[in-house]
Amino acid sequence: MYRYSWTICLLLCLSASSLWANAIPSQTVTTNGYGAVKVRPDVVFIRLFTKGSGLLPSDALTESLARMEKLQTALKAQHSEITDIAAKTLALSSGDSPMMERQSSPVAIHVLTITLPLKATDPHVILDTAVRAGALLSPPEPMWRFQNFSDAVVYGLQNHKSALSQANALALEDARSQAHRLVEASGLRLGAPVSLQTETLHNRDISRFIWGHRQMEQTRLFYPVKYFSSSSEEVSVYANLTASFALEQP
Repeated sequence: MYRYSWTICLLLCLSASSLWANAIPSQTVTTNGYGAVKVRPDVVFIRLFTKGSGLLPSDALTESLARMEKLQTALKAQHSEITDIAAKTLALSSGDSPMMERQSSPVAIHVLTITLPLKATDPHVILDTAVRAGALLSPPEPMWRFQNFSDAVVYGLQNHKSALSQANALALEDARSQAHRLVEASGLRLGAPVSLQTETLHNRDISRFIWGHRQMEQTRLFYPVKYFSSSSEEVSVYANLTASFALEQP
């Protein structure tokens, strides 16, 4: 009884393995595809700095914090539309910091990021208020690693799912077109995709603001979105994927 049961199980397993093997194409072609779409941004970021110095690191920190508090108070008093505002300590140097040039005295730097809906207000009106309150519009002199962050106003895309879906669709069509050219002379026919591996690309404008892999994460201090631009008219959303297509007999 047990012998027959084991025989039946073995036959079922072999049959399943055969069906699975037949389901996976023995011949495939793999290509990379690229797609991009341009959409209007839906958010604007305003990035401001304060700087403090002193005999001790604590003195520098206190001075920069006091300037930051003064800046936030002025902005909130004159712009009720500002509801999303965040301040962070960007750097505190006691004379030698990997993020700063060597300083003879301690320096502290804070960054303030304001996030607004695109049509909430003219960001340059807010900049005028900020400058009058003592804000710096670009990274202070010691911040040599961040000198490429030159724009105080940056436009971003928070709701990017639809645009990314479009970019992925274009990338798949690009991969299919390349695969078709590869098999065109082989006498075979290009079938359906059997595997897809997608990669989300940050927009190319990121290279205008940062350099090097380590600075990629630093940019989130200023612009907490994947896609941003210096243009108020458009943000580019890019997609890259690797696709494998089945090869079929004609």
